[in-house]
Amino acid sequence: MRRGYHKSKSSGRISPPRAAGFIPRGARSVTQHRPATVLVMVVAILVMLFVIGVTFLSTVTFESQAIDGAKRAQKQTGVIKALSREV
Repeated sequence: MRRGYHKSKSSGRISPPRAAGFIPRGARSVTQHRPATVLVMVVAILVMLFVIGVTFLSTVTFESQAIDGAKRAQKQTGVIKALSREV
């Protein structure tokens, strides 16, 4: 057997040497995250907040325009009624 290689006790397979600091995937603790994962999560949250903000602003603008249109129509009908009474 070559230097650094070891034989598994359970399966008898010969495995190459592991790099220093190597942690198998299942052995990582739950609280240990890679920085890129946290960055992706933060960016995703910011994008969701942006979409929510844009939706809110567009809804408020649309409602405001609808209210202004209704008030304008009400004033016009009042003016038309007043003019028709005088004539």
